[in-house]
Amino acid sequence: MINKNGFWKSDNIEVKALIKKDGMKFGEIPLSFASQDNIFEGMLSVKDKGMYEIQIYAYDQVNKNTGIDRINFVIQ
Repeated sequence: MINKNGFWKSDNIEVKALIKKDGMKFGEIPLSFASQDNIFEGMLSVKDKGMYEIQIYAYDQVNKNTGIDRINFVIQ
């Protein structure tokens, strides 16, 4: 849903980070609106060595639009 100012209404959007470590499910982190357009944030504490993958998705509960992105990183 877009309001009259042309911005997505963040209250309708579920944003979550899905984390894998070495190909196995590691956890999920809900991301919250960071009071800046198009910015959501969350906290991930990583201490163990390994290959990590984070998939972030945003899902608009009203019109069912969905977006996803992925990043990989290694802790040595």
